[in-house]
Amino acid sequence: MRHRVGVVRLAPVRAVPRVRAALEAGHPVALYLGSRTLPRHVVLALPPQVSDTTADRWAVYDPATGRVRHLPVARWTSGTVDECSWPVPWGVVAPELRTGR
Repeated sequence: MRHRVGVVRLAPVRAVPRVRAALEAGHPVALYLGSRTLPRHVVLALPPQVSDTTADRWAVYDPATGRVRHLPVARWTSGTVDECSWPVPWGVVAPELRTGR
C-alpha cells in the first residue's frame, strides 16, 4: 500500500478528511507534532477497530508516554495539541485509499 506525506503546518484542518478516511478504513495514521519552528515527535492515530476513536476525537498512541491519549479533532484543527508531547501539528503520513473504479 502506498502512503502519502502531507505537510499541514499552516492548515491542519486540510488533513482531517484524509485522516478520518484512513482510520475508518482500518489503517493507522502517523501524526507529526512539534514546536512552532520544527517537527519533533510522531504519534500514531489508531483506527476505531482497535481503539475508541470517534468522529470528534482520535485515539493516539504516544510513544513518549507509552499510553493511548485522546486528541480532540478540534485541537488538531486549531493547531494547539496539548494532549500529546508536542503542541503543533506538522504533518501526516496516511495511506492512499483507492476509490471505486
